[in-house]
Amino acid sequence: MKPIPRPEPLAQMVSGEGVLESAPGNSKYHVQYTARIKSASRIRINQIYFPGWKVTVDGEDIDADTLRKDSEKKVVINFQLEPGAHEISALYEGPPYWRERNVIIFLVVMAHIGVSMYVRRRYFNGPLRT
Repeated sequence: MKPIPRPEPLAQMVSGEGVLESAPGNSKYHVQYTARIKSASRIRINQIYFPGWKVTVDGEDIDADTLRKDSEKKVVINFQLEPGAHEISALYEGPPYWRERNVIIFLVVMAHIGVSMYVRRRYFNGPLRT
């Protein structure tokens, strides 16, 4: 099966006047643009919105509730920009609490291995055999 081609560019101006310029090093998980906006504009980042996307404009985070509300109907990431020069960055950090989940899984696996080794030695008298 042939992969579906990616829409270019990764970000685009949906309404308003201005210019969006791509920064080098964009990927599907990290998008950076410079914007020079002449009138209030709506910007679309051509990525499906999932919890875990962090969008910053001029170093300030756009609230996740605002992103969810603005992206609700379009599925992709949308937000408003006021006139002026802006640095836009969108980064996918993974699903919420993924680090904590991985630590818990690791601890459970280690506990299982430890208990298995204890039971084997305690009830079968001797070291593990292959």
